[in-house]
Amino acid sequence: MSYNAAAWPTVPYTHADSPALLVLSRLLRAEYLLPELREKGGAYSGAASFEPRTGLFAMSSYRDPHLARTFGVFREARAFLAGVHEERTLTEAILSASKLLDPLTSPDTAGQLRVFSDHAGYTPEVQAAYKARLLAVTLDDLRRVAETWLTPERAAYGVVTGRDPNGQDGVAELGLRFEVAEV
Repeated sequence: MSYNAAAWPTVPYTHADSPALLVLSRLLRAEYLLPELREKGGAYSGAASFEPRTGLFAMSSYRDPHLARTFGVFREARAFLAGVHEERTLTEAILSASKLLDPLTSPDTAGQLRVFSDHAGYTPEVQAAYKARLLAVTLDDLRRVAETWLTPERAAYGVVTGRDPNGQDGVAELGLRFEVAEV
């Protein structure tokens, strides 16, 4: 069993592609990674995430018995998007992403967030513009940002496991080589 991750540096909050990357993370998590990694692959979990303030996009699996298969699934995410055509799928991903932008908070937490956000430049106007771009995301936008930002050569890969990942079936065929650190 291992914890597997792939991460891509992308764009910051103010970039036009940022809202599409946030929606893409929610769509890949629900429609692709959970079914492929958890239901078919036997991992405890499969996820995608995007942190708009840092621009880091990541895919991961938890307690995963299939190291090479999982990294293949990560690489095939862009191909998966070619087959997504239902507007319902996009709408659900947009709603899920919207929920991340407006979490339920207590009044004291909301005030604290406002102070820190204003100080960092995430003013109400900047946040409103981001939300407007998020609501306008299309399936073509998701395909475009995936092709632009989530390429294998831009990715960093990591594994936490109790065995040498380089000796696992299929790892070499993916062109991956992991440094092994003893702890």
